[in-house]
Amino acid sequence: MDNALQGHWRQLNPATLPPSWRGSSLVFDKKRQQTVFVAAGETWLWNGESWSKAQSRLAPPARNTTHLVYDALTECVLLFGGIGLDGSPLNDVWLWNGSLWTEQHPAQRPFPLGGAAIACDVARQQVILFGGRPGLAGSTGSNRVGSFSSTTWIWDGATWQAYPTKNTPPGRSGGQLVYDALRQQTLLFGGIGTNGYLNDMWLWQGTRDEANWQQLFPTTLPPTGTRLYATFHEQLQQVLLLTEKIAETNLLQHSFQSWVWDGVSWSQSFIEQILPGSIEGCAYDSSHNTLVACVVTGGKALLANKKMSAVLPDLAVPTLASQTWIW
Repeated sequence: MDNALQGHWRQLNPATLPPSWRGSSLVFDKKRQQTVFVAAGETWLWNGESWSKAQSRLAPPARNTTHLVYDALTECVLLFGGIGLDGSPLNDVWLWNGSLWTEQHPAQRPFPLGGAAIACDVARQQVILFGGRPGLAGSTGSNRVGSFSSTTWIWDGATWQAYPTKNTPPGRSGGQLVYDALRQQTLLFGGIGTNGYLNDMWLWQGTRDEANWQQLFPTTLPPTGTRLYATFHEQLQQVLLLTEKIAETNLLQHSFQSWVWDGVSWSQSFIEQILPGSIEGCAYDSSHNTLVACVVTGGKALLANKKMSAVLPDLAVPTLASQTWIW
């Protein structure tokens, strides 16, 4: 196998780190050639060596399952919706121009939701949003509620529009939309649907006159039952998909596989690596030819001197930390 496909993770140790926040998001700002990280209501910028906290008069409120994408139409980073800290779904729209956040007030917008897939189709000059669910429930806000959306929404730089589509993929949450810049195609992969995890794959063929999804059937598909992160790796000129699952030997560690799409089928890099936590945002930094990931380590541990019984044991407050890794 080509050594380029055997990429490995390496931890960096910058002097300052963003907050350790689950449900954050990371995106590469192509116009300003810097990585933007949104977490805990803060905006952080990565220049390839260090993090700096950005200051803006206004900023999107803190949330989980943040939808973040570089919008080639406005040449800004676009933030849409997510799940508020009280469990309520959001549908606000914000643009980041490299120094300021500006809230947008489009005539139409998707209904409030979190866990949707989002990507910018540069060839068609549109941002695509698909899937998601409308909220959370429970005292900890950990239980997803509401039906899975199967609506395709398009952002044209000024407003959103729901597109009636043919061959609509099943509704889902946690799927991945990714733009294949080499083939000028937008692909949808995986997520969680009504009947559990999915590993189906779809090609977007939408225009204003006719919108259509085409299901693809490659001979090899990445596994189900994992969290997913997809991006276009410019150096490899292939779509890169990371799959994440809890490591079998340590519940606080996570195991990652890397898969690449060559336009016909998926193939796996044979190196499977363990990281000390979960990825809470990753993006391809084209100015440094690296995949940047913010990893949150730690979790809920059993309280000391607690005896196991038929009743679930008490859990300590999570002790979380932030790390920066590149691939």
